[in-house]
Amino acid sequence: MAEVVARCANYLSAFIRDREKALQIVIDAMKKNPTKELAKRGPYSMDYGYGAMETETAPTIVPYLPIKDIADEMKGKLNKDTENVTPANLKVAVKSAVGDVSKHLSQGTALRSKAAGERYPQNLLSEVMKSAGDKTLYKHKNYTDTYAGGGTELQYAGKLQADPNAKDLQIEIDAELRRGVPDKIAPTISKSLEGEQC
Repeated sequence: MAEVVARCANYLSAFIRDREKALQIVIDAMKKNPTKELAKRGPYSMDYGYGAMETETAPTIVPYLPIKDIADEMKGKLNKDTENVTPANLKVAVKSAVGDVSKHLSQGTALRSKAAGERYPQNLLSEVMKSAGDKTLYKHKNYTDTYAGGGTELQYAGKLQADPNAKDLQIEIDAELRRGVPDKIAPTISKSLEGEQC
């Protein structure tokens, strides 16, 4: 088993190393044409420069709730722009990085353009919360819930209504989400948690 672990560690370290190089190729391709349109929905347009900045500043490019048509549009453009600058040994890794970046950026585009509907921000928050797993969201009397539990609850919740009788708990959960969620999403999106335009 020790030999298998060593081989797997070797493979995964090379895989990650190549993914990092591939991601840099994608970012460099976007920076090369910063004003080129990456995707447009309604009045909102994301250009390559903004996409590169959002990708570089994100703590992770995990796509929590990608929007397929937006991601596919971005993917087509980025594949074309990285095709001629990608070394042969990184073709597969770059193709994969383009897919990851496209899915990641589709979320910000959907959020800002409102192209995915009025419930999309709630659904995105739900997915981000679920990814945090067993991290404690709140403890109230004898009851505790995790980010994953709260995210699942939001996923299936109907129209959200405030209950003024639980103001202290609301403030506690609000504060925890403002601390915990920004660690998982791009700063350009987390600004909206503070009421800023994202």
